[in-house]
Amino acid sequence: MNCNWNLSSFVVVVSYFPFHSQECNLTFGSWTYNGNEVDIAMGMDSEDLPDFVENVKWECHGMPATKIVIMYGCCSDSYPDITYTVLLQRRFSFYIFNLLPRFLISFLAPLGFYLPADSGEKESLGVTVLLALTVFQLMVAERMPSSDYVPLIGK
Repeated sequence: MNCNWNLSSFVVVVSYFPFHSQECNLTFGSWTYNGNEVDIAMGMDSEDLPDFVENVKWECHGMPATKIVIMYGCCSDSYPDITYTVLLQRRFSFYIFNLLPRFLISFLAPLGFYLPADSGEKESLGVTVLLALTVFQLMVAERMPSSDYVPLIGK
């Protein structure tokens, strides 16, 4: 018996980056053999993930599984499949520690309006704030995942 594995992928929706979660569905089933020849059974509990490797960016919140038996119109036999839904939550603390200084620096910009017009500090404060915001914008853009969706932080 041959087994064919196809590479799985899913669309990452980053609309609420970095406070977003993802659900990735992985479906296992046979297109060649019916349920009388191959019966697929769930091998582990969704809460028990002993082989899960911890990730720096993502937390796994479980992997619930559902077994579905499908009857196609062309055939009288049933075809079972199992769908595992991997629940992932992004760890956002790293992004918060990068975004918090950005917001604090942006609150410094209006202080330039309270400085006297003839003081040189007014110009240097404006340039410093602009450069600092540019650096933080580059850091955030570098770490932001690529996706077709524009996150709220980028709008």
